[in-house]
Amino acid sequence: MKTEMMKVAACTAYNDISAIKFLEQPIPIPKPNEVLVKVSATTVSAGDKSIFSLTQPFMKIIFGLKKLRQPILGSEFSGTVVQVGDAVTDFSPGDKVFGSSDIKFKAHAEYKCINEKKAIAIAPNNLDINSAAALAFGGCTAHTFLNKANIKSCSNVLIYGASGAVGTAAVQLAKAYGAKVTAIASTNNLGLLKELGADQTIDYTLTDYKNLLGQYDIIFDAVGKMDKTILKNALQPDGRFVSVAKGLSSETKIALNFIKKLVEVGKYKPVIDSTYDFDNIQEAFKRTITNKKVGNVLVIVNKSDS
Repeated sequence: MKTEMMKVAACTAYNDISAIKFLEQPIPIPKPNEVLVKVSATTVSAGDKSIFSLTQPFMKIIFGLKKLRQPILGSEFSGTVVQVGDAVTDFSPGDKVFGSSDIKFKAHAEYKCINEKKAIAIAPNNLDINSAAALAFGGCTAHTFLNKANIKSCSNVLIYGASGAVGTAAVQLAKAYGAKVTAIASTNNLGLLKELGADQTIDYTLTDYKNLLGQYDIIFDAVGKMDKTILKNALQPDGRFVSVAKGLSSETKIALNFIKKLVEVGKYKPVIDSTYDFDNIQEAFKRTITNKKVGNVLVIVNKSDS
């Protein structure tokens, strides 16, 4: 019997866009507790950029010294279940799903397998399947850190780096919790953040936000670039500072279903910066690496599913 093949995008070298190559690999066969998803769309996220751009030797020990040990990046995906393992009970062929494989990656491919108990859920019924691919990374990351900070309905929250995938998610999630939200971003992105629900915005190109005094219960650095000491005076005495640079995101089925419910009641939407065909995934990497994207960089893998 002829082995069925799929196309994958493989990063065959660190820090080299031209080394992102298309390869053919066998379509994976799901294990008893796995589902096989035909990928409709994926993203090139800040997480992908971080691994692609690795320079630290101690991190390369984990991911590969001279090149990526597992070269297929991409953690977020959406698509259609086409096959299920014998022990699967939560999904059936034909289900529209979205999810994340976290640091196992492998979503930059036409098909991928994932354990049904991991971060995979039925896609929201009011969102197109391609856009659903952009729900997991930003949404789960914001969900993790806002809950780590013990967000409450009465919380006064400051979000630094509010225009990226994590930041735009954090603004919406914090508002869904009932918090008051102040978002820091550049001039061009303030209107979007107000549309997403921010109560106040601060233009970091015009305002010296470092002199803010004692207002916030939570400060969330959504890009991992802020030194806690810079904004220490902006925290209430018992306030919490959390940063994506200090800890790991928890991408779980519970978080996905929470985000899905918010989408379905109109309280959350993924912000799409730009969209690329799979064949142009190098351009998607370039866009993410610029650090100028607003929200998510989407990659359409299977056009027939759009």
